[in-house]
Amino acid sequence: MNRYLTMIVSVAFLFIACESADDNVQQPEDGAVVLVTRAEEGENASPVDAGLFMVVYNGEKKGLLQEDLNYVNNLLLRFSDNSWSLSEPIYWPDSETKCDFYAYAPYRENVENAKKMLFRIECDQSSDENLAKSDFLWGTLQDRTPTASGLDLRLSHMFSKLTVLVAGESGFKISNDDVSVSIGGTYNSAIIDLESGMVTPVGEKHDVLCNNSGNLEYTAILVPQQLAYCDFIKIDWMGMQYVLQTAMKLSPNKKYTLTVKLKKTESGFDVGIDGWDIVDEDFGGTVGG
Repeated sequence: MNRYLTMIVSVAFLFIACESADDNVQQPEDGAVVLVTRAEEGENASPVDAGLFMVVYNGEKKGLLQEDLNYVNNLLLRFSDNSWSLSEPIYWPDSETKCDFYAYAPYRENVENAKKMLFRIECDQSSDENLAKSDFLWGTLQDRTPTASGLDLRLSHMFSKLTVLVAGESGFKISNDDVSVSIGGTYNSAIIDLESGMVTPVGEKHDVLCNNSGNLEYTAILVPQQLAYCDFIKIDWMGMQYVLQTAMKLSPNKKYTLTVKLKKTESGFDVGIDGWDIVDEDFGGTVGG
């Protein structure tokens, strides 16, 4: 079952054509470039500032995104009052030269290397702010010629989202405030290539404390990666610890839902999982006892 809706936020900023020394060259008129971002609808979806890179072609030869020396380099796109605006105007190089565009969010003032940006998710995502800060968005437009009609640039989620749903067997009531959930065995840092959008997990593995969104739902944003068999889901119920061990692949821009069932037994409580699959379906095994 898909527990998420998609919200489209359209935002516009001014993209101005520069003057030419040749009066015979027809310059494109001032026009609006529309930047469209996708984000989950809900209380944890927070709009953030973005960064923009622009690379020009050499004739028909595609330009490469440089570490820091680009035609437009990490220009701030401010989000305010439900709209985006450029921190300063940008211009087409002329009326014919093609350009590529790369955008990312959240904005970072200092990008030392656009080909190797280090990004870390928050290990404590229990607050809505830290959950939102862990989300990384990226998008690109390729082979674009100067136009006055505007361009559409869509940003996609480059990380994975996992929601753990905690439930009790029939007659077993569980309070939302009595449960906390952590994700273990995952890399929490990644190197991101802003040209290709490739995400490479790096560094050490740390637990991630999930965000408690209410109704026994616990969510975390994770670096995409192939998980070996590990202590993946860690549940604390009234001081009692339960662990689900599994292997799993986390892919960019994918949402996963896992339902965990607490069952009462003669010796105490077990944590059970009913079958598993990825992307909006439940999966698992049995742990505890």
